[in-house]
Amino acid sequence: MATPTEYCRGSILVVDDDESVLGTLRITLRREGYDVTAMADPVAALRVLEEREFAVVLTDQQMPRITGLELLARSRQVRPESTRILMTGVPNLDMVVNAVNQGEIYRFIVKPWIREELLATV
Repeated sequence: MATPTEYCRGSILVVDDDESVLGTLRITLRREGYDVTAMADPVAALRVLEEREFAVVLTDQQMPRITGLELLARSRQVRPESTRILMTGVPNLDMVVNAVNQGEIYRFIVKPWIREELLATV
């Protein structure tokens, strides 16, 4: 019987309030064979994280209600085994360095991203 981690291998939760970015990420990652769950609402994404495991959580920083870093900090509590990646259009290096050092994120991606870098990070 497969372990829970084996079930989630290749599964990615993508969270971004910009529907066009969300759609682009969904298509790009699915073409590479990933099982993608794409959500525009970060609070709803947290509820999904409580119910299901993901290998990767990829989220935008600037969103309504909660930031990407807040979402990733909470996801670390619920699913510590998931790799957490932050996307941002306006990188604040102090914020990113602190997030990496505290273990909240594995990597960050600057928007607009380069497809090959995105895929290599994921």
